[in-house]
This record gives sequence, C-alpha cells and structure tokens, in this order.
Amino acid sequence: MLQVSLRLSALLAACCLAASAGVFEQSVAPVLQRRCVMCHGEAVQSAGIRLDSISPDFVNDRRAAETWRDVLNVVNRGDMPPRGAPGLSDDERQALTSWISAEVRSAARASRSNGVEVVMRRLNRVEYRNTMRDLLGLDLDYAKNLPPDEMSPDGFHNNGAALRMSALQLEYYLQAARMGLAHAIVEGPPPPVAELRVEQSTEDKEKNRNFTTRLGRTGEFVARSLEFPEEGEFEIRIRAHAEIPDGAAYPRMAVTLGYRADTLTPSRRVALVDVPNVEPREFVFRDRIERYPLQSRTQSKYPGLLIWVTNAYSDGTPKPEGRKVESVVDGKKVTEWLFDEDPSFPKVIIDSLEFRAPVYQSWPPKHHMRLLPVRPSSSADEPEAARQALQAFTARAFRRPPEPEQVTLLLRYFAKVRPTVASYEQAMRETLAMALVAPDFLYRVEEGEPDDFALASRLSYFLWSTMPDERLLRLAGEGRLHEPATLQAEAERMLADPRSRAFVDQFSDEWLDLSAVDRIAINPNYYPDFDERLKADMRRETQELFGEILRSGASAMDLLRADFTMLNEPLARHYGVQGPKGGNFERVAREQGGLLTQASILLGNSTGEDSHPIERGVWVRSVLLGDPPPPLRQPFRTSTTGRPTSRCCRSSNN
Repeated sequence: MLQVSLRLSALLAACCLAASAGVFEQSVAPVLQRRCVMCHGEAVQSAGIRLDSISPDFVNDRRAAETWRDVLNVVNRGDMPPRGAPGLSDDERQALTSWISAEVRSAARASRSNGVEVVMRRLNRVEYRNTMRDLLGLDLDYAKNLPPDEMSPDGFHNNGAALRMSALQLEYYLQAARMGLAHAIVEGPPPPVAELRVEQSTEDKEKNRNFTTRLGRTGEFVARSLEFPEEGEFEIRIRAHAEIPDGAAYPRMAVTLGYRADTLTPSRRVALVDVPNVEPREFVFRDRIERYPLQSRTQSKYPGLLIWVTNAYSDGTPKPEGRKVESVVDGKKVTEWLFDEDPSFPKVIIDSLEFRAPVYQSWPPKHHMRLLPVRPSSSADEPEAARQALQAFTARAFRRPPEPEQVTLLLRYFAKVRPTVASYEQAMRETLAMALVAPDFLYRVEEGEPDDFALASRLSYFLWSTMPDERLLRLAGEGRLHEPATLQAEAERMLADPRSRAFVDQFSDEWLDLSAVDRIAINPNYYPDFDERLKADMRRETQELFGEILRSGASAMDLLRADFTMLNEPLARHYGVQGPKGGNFERVAREQGGLLTQASILLGNSTGEDSHPIERGVWVRSVLLGDPPPPLRQPFRTSTTGRPTSRCCRSSNN
C-alpha cells in the first residue's frame, strides 16, 4: 500500500512539474526572450544574473529559486526593465509574476512535506501529562522523571521526527504509570480526615514578622495543622474580604503550603487570586497533597503542616522594616515588633481559614470507580470484572475501540500476575500499567486512511494537548465527526473550552520563542528598579493576545496591527497606562499594538542592557516571515533564541 502511495505521489509530482514546464515554455520564456535576455543573457549578464538558461525547477534548484524570487521583487517594484528600456505590458507582467508566485507557493508546500504521511507520533511531555491526568482523573506530575523532548529545527516540541523513544525512556513511562495507578486505585477502608479551623494567625519561627489577619505590605497569616495525610486531595477554605482605598488596585491573596525546617521552609504555592470584594466571601482551593513538600513524621522541632497566606500585591515600593520595641511588664522585659501600616495600600482581611484532607465524597472515590467499576465478590468473578474494566479502559487509553486480541493479551497478563499479589486491585494496577506503555497509548497511531477516531485525536491533541473527551469519541463511534458541519461545531466548542488554553500557551510560546524572556538577564546597573516578576506577565501578555485573536475570529494580521493589547495591573503600571485593577489580563485599547510593540518580543531580542535591531530583525525574518537569513560564510553559532545565526547577529550595542 505504501509503495502504491509513493508511486502515485511521484506520478502526481511529475504531472505538476510537466504542467509547470508547459506554462513556462508557452507564457514565460517568450517574455524573458523579448524583454530580459538582452541584459541578462549569454553575452551580457548585468548584476551577474543570467535568465536565458535559468532552471524553472524551484524545488530541486535552490539557487535558481532565489534568483526567480529576486526577479519577482524587482518586477513588482517596477525596477525592471530599467528606465529607458521598453516597459512590460500588462499581459507580460501578469504572465511573469503569476507564474513565479505560483511556483514559490508550490515549492514552499513541497519543502514542508516529504510525500509520506507520518503514521505514528509519540506523545510529548505536555500531551503525556495531560492525557494521564484526564485518563486517571488525578492531576499529578506524571512527566517529572521523563527526559526533555527534543526540539525540532523550527522550534516545536510536537514534531514526530524529533520525538524518539529509548529502552530507558520506556522504563520511565512504566514507572510513571505505576505511580499514577497506585494513587488512582485505592484499597482498604476510608482514611481518617484531618480538619482544622482557625480565625487568628499563629506565629512562625521568626519573631520579627507581622503575624496578623490584616494583610498589607507586611502582614502574614499562618495556620498550622498537626494532623495531615501523605496522599489524597486537600481543601483550603478562606473567608476573606478586601479594604481598597479609592483608586487603588485589588489586593492579591497568595496561599502557600509546606513546613518549617529550621531556617528553611520547603513549600509550594497553592493559589494566587485577586480579592476584589469588600464584603466577606469564601475562597476554595483544592489540590493533591502529594504535589507538595511534606515533613518527615520523625521531625519534631517544628511539627505540623503550615499554610501561609500573604498579600502578593506590590506597587514597587520596598516593604518597611519592623520597629523593635522593648518594655517592662510585671517586672519582665518584653520585646515587641511594630509595623507601620500604609492607609493607601490595599489589604486582605482574613476572617477564617479551614483545612481538610483527604477530601472525598464517596469511598472508593470516583476516579477509582471509573477504572474498576465492579468489585468482584469472589476470585471466580475476577476474570470477568477484569475484562469489563480493561475493555472500558483501553477504549479511552487507545482513543478508539480496542481490538479483541489486545484485551485478550492483557487478560492473560492479569491471570499471570494475580497469583503473585495480595489483591485484585494490585493485579489490576500492574495490568493497566502494561496498557499505559503500549504503542497505542504512547503513540498516536494512524493506519491506512484516517478514520473518525484518528480525526478525534488530531483535534484534541491540536487544540487541547490531551486525549479526546467522551463527546468526541461518541461522535467518532457514530461516524459523524468527519461531516463538515459537525467538524466545525466541534472545533468551535473546543476553542471555547478552557482546555484550549494548552494550545494557546504552547503554540504561541514555541512559535514566537517567548522563553527568550527568561534567558535574557536584565543588567541591574542599567535598570536597578526592574521587577523580575514582570517577565512572567510579559510572556503572558503575548499568549493572551494570541488567544484573544484566535477565539474572536479576527484576522491573523491583527497580530501585527492590533489596536489593543492584553494587560493586567502590574504590566499596565509598568507601561504607564490605565488598565485593569487586578492580576487577570483584560483587553486594553492601545494605538500601537501588535507583537512588535510587546515587551516579551523587545526584551527577548535585546541584550538586557539595550535593544538589538539585528537580533530583532533575525527574529522577524525567521519567526514571522518564515525566511531566515542565510548564514555567512564564516563560522556561525547559536543565538540566544536557540536558532542558528551568523556572528553578525550577535554583535553588541547595535
């Protein structure tokens, strides 16, 4: 089948080449002979260009293609024929420019394809992590131990040619699958639940901090739970409101979870949210406790799990130092720390904090029941229960109904494992782990003509970077997904879904090389007041602009000429414009918008001290125009963008 396809592709290419050659001989060659050869022929070759013997093959003769493009440019500008020579008629100009433009487009398409469909592509790290999350129902770091994905020459991490596999990497996939299933499939009775409610802050180790319920520039609210589980979902409920002076921005509540280890506090942020409400309301945060650092049970100097709540809003003014005040009370010397509050600074007021873990509505939890819907009452019932579970699981994991042989093979493995373990659940964990290292899961497999299930996977991994949902799989099973009306409706539904954020962030980040923002070090001698936290907001501004244009259906040219941008309060303040009052990004009118005016592009293509027009020009040609400048003859090295560039592109102070 593949050989037939290749022969058909070769035949089609030969027909197209023959058709192009026919147009050239009939319409283009006579124009060249009448108008161009006198200055660019055998006898005279002005500017070193000869057109009487130039090849019309744009695909296989790159030098000729470059010459033809130069011809198109000078004809379009009116530079050729030169002054004093007879000009081209409208018909001659149309014949010449139309043929060259068509050949340029045809060569561009040919350069992006080798004529063979890629039928297998491994899931990259992002796709694997998201797929495991949606398949098992638990948000864990499944890709933590996986090696980084290799970047393709054009800067993307989803190019099949760059997504390789090794035996060692397969072992890491098996470890990740076993880890996820160990948490997703539970055993035994329900675990005890730890609960805590506090209305006043406790004190952490350091005494010179402002432990309070009023969180301004310096305030900090701390809760300590002596009881906590080592796995499961936790819930933090904070009842809070804001005090917002006139004209001030919203305060931002930062919630962090970890523990005290003497002078260190291993911790991880749970949430960062605006508090725009002046009346008390409840904020609820949930996550898996396995994702956070937990102290050893034998550690006793500072026992307990700590929850820190602070006000993360900053107006650029340094935090004030506390004043140490000593007094005598009942004949004893007492030391206090006083902190001056700024009445113009927005504050978060904490009314109460509740902590509960693990959180579950039923036992076994929902994610367990989806994997193992039937609990066999006896060992004789286990094979049938395993068959039902494997049939449903592989249909979701493989993104299509499994072949009978695939389920049979897994059932044989279950029968082999079951006598070696203590329970049905343990045997199913190991069996499902084998399904999660199968090629049908780790790879996007398309055999023969793409069907509706392959189309469902293409859609979901393109727009969501994860597996198809139940609706897509149902439409694929009904054979309706390929219908134009259904396909358009599903694409619009998926773009409106919050999961499309994965496509917006990943594609814009890799296409525009936004990670360059983090690779550029700002020279503090030039910009001593620069806030490093703004780098994340600069990157987000560009991602939000791309997402806004994508979802609104606006012209792609608005990426360059938009009369608006997307800003949050810190970035608007940095730009010196009126904008949102909180940390969320909003659409803000701007006379000169577009990518080339945004801080992420300007900073990412700078030296960290000054702008760099050459670096920025290379970026424009490479990223926006798809036409990177050719390297110089002298040796070249890699630029800060990770793309090959000549030495002149890194010359300083331009």
